Amino acid sequence: MLRNDVIIDFQFYDLLYFLVIIYVLRFLTFAKPYLLLGATLVKKIHLTNYDKSSRSSYSWFVLVLEVAPSPYT
Repeated sequence: MLRNDVIIDFQFYDLLYFLVIIYVLRFLTFAKPYLLLGATLVKKIHLTNYDKSSRSSYSWFVLVLEVAPSPYT
């Protein structure tokens, strides 16, 4: 009986993680134009005072936005 409870809990957490991922993707889908606008402003700020670490974090941020689905395509 304990074995079945563990399997049910594991499946419940899988479903929960899946729903969280779907929710984050939906948020990125609708917020992508605004986040890209903010990213361009951040890029302009970083180009004025150049810093290698902040530039790499900006690149990862833009990469995540490009992978996210767009509502306009």
